[in-house]
Amino acid sequence: MKLIIDISERDYENISRIVDMGLGTNVDEAIKNGILLPKGHGRLIDADALEGHRQIQIVPCGNGKYTDITVYYQNDIDVAPTIIEADKESEDKGCI
Repeated sequence: MKLIIDISERDYENISRIVDMGLGTNVDEAIKNGILLPKGHGRLIDADALEGHRQIQIVPCGNGKYTDITVYYQNDIDVAPTIIEADKESEDKGCI
């Protein structure tokens, strides 16, 4: 099972130290070995939900060969189901 939790950086560091000392529980080890989301990450979506919306294009590679790439329309990405909302730090970055 995969579970997303929100804990403070201090708690995470304390749990990591406990595990490193060999005193952690299975839950402590799962927390320490979890995937940290970077600060300021964008909205995480279910990309599989885009499958019916993709458009395949054949693009020249420059060496006389061609490759397939998958292109998604921005609107399809915008309406894809959100798994995790964007980190607040990333929401105020403005246009690129």
